Amino acid sequence: MKSRFYLLIGASAFLMACGSENSSSTATTETSTATTTETTAPATPTAPAPAAFDKTVSYEKINITISSANTSDDNSFTVTTTGLSASNMTGEKFSIKGAVTDVLIDDLDGDNSPEFFVIGRSAAGGLASVQVFSTFNQKSCGMVNFPDQSANPDVTSAFKEGDEYMPVEGIFVMRFPLYENGTKTEKTRQLQFKLKPGEAMKQLVFSKKIEY
Repeated sequence: MKSRFYLLIGASAFLMACGSENSSSTATTETSTATTTETTAPATPTAPAPAAFDKTVSYEKINITISSANTSDDNSFTVTTTGLSASNMTGEKFSIKGAVTDVLIDDLDGDNSPEFFVIGRSAAGGLASVQVFSTFNQKSCGMVNFPDQSANPDVTSAFKEGDEYMPVEGIFVMRFPLYENGTKTEKTRQLQFKLKPGEAMKQLVFSKKIEY
């Protein structure tokens, strides 16, 4: 009788031990399967950088090459010329606001020696930046003084965007659509500049305003 009692006690202890082990195993399994998920916010897209600029314009035997890496708004460009009889530029560097987008050439003062115009545009918008150069009797070249037009009342009173520039029949033209109270109208304002001699350098001087 005692031996049967001891057997029952032993069996009960064995079952209790197995149950304890199973509970521990289950807890361990549940603990090991718990994971922490981290969410990474998507990267903010950035605007593509402007492409590098390289363009050659010609007037008779004179060739002018404008090059720029267009790496930032505080930009620069180089000027290389061929065909001038006394002194050619060989990669001289000049500053410009914004990425260089175009170079234009024409003879504004009718001396058979051309002027050229380097246009830069900022990623932030606003008026283009214009750097102007003149050649002297097809012998050499240098800068022309063209004042910044961003403070010109004829510009600030009506400009928002869409400015264009071109040399036309002896004048340099700047034009843009007119805005009134922030709304674009059907009118265009055109400012005209003429090339004049100066003490240290030639000047582009305002001559006329037209609206149409």
